Amino acid sequence: LILILTFSFQSWTKADDISEFQIEGMSLGESLLKHFEDKKIKKNIEDGIKYYGRYYKNDFVDVGFTKKESEYEFLQITVKSKDANYTIYAIAGTNYYKNNIKDCYPEMKRTAQEIKNIFSSKIKAKKDNRKHWADKTGKSKFKSLNFDLDGGEIQVACFDWGKKFEKKHTDSLMISIKSNEFK
Repeated sequence: LILILTFSFQSWTKADDISEFQIEGMSLGESLLKHFEDKKIKKNIEDGIKYYGRYYKNDFVDVGFTKKESEYEFLQITVKSKDANYTIYAIAGTNYYKNNIKDCYPEMKRTAQEIKNIFSSKIKAKKDNRKHWADKTGKSKFKSLNFDLDGGEIQVACFDWGKKFEKKHTDSLMISIKSNEFK
């Protein structure tokens, strides 16, 4: 996993703007149609609305994908629901740590350090550590490191789901890129 994450960040070393960053070859602001067929996107949007719902005045929806040869076990891409071009506003890659959240935290720190090394003094991580809003019992938590950049944000987060959510969610590491408009 360390090697995969290291190689995935290599394309970021020459980036000046968040729109130049990629997860699985996808960048903010480009069309999702460059990577997936229209029919598959529409189907996955329907599934995403059922699972995640919609964001902000029903403008944004999440589209989930799994790819056989991928650095990540799951990809979550955010687009506007009425955009026929499916412009990408956020991209997240997720790897799972089933019943093993303790391994997620060192990986989150290593990944954040890699981001810091790329940008040196240009960016600093903002820490966020709290209970997950979806779990009213307070047993689900997430820790994240957030990097603000021109055009958006990079977030590295570990999600530790409580027992109530174990059937629906798996503990995970998520690396995401979010545009300012979506954020």
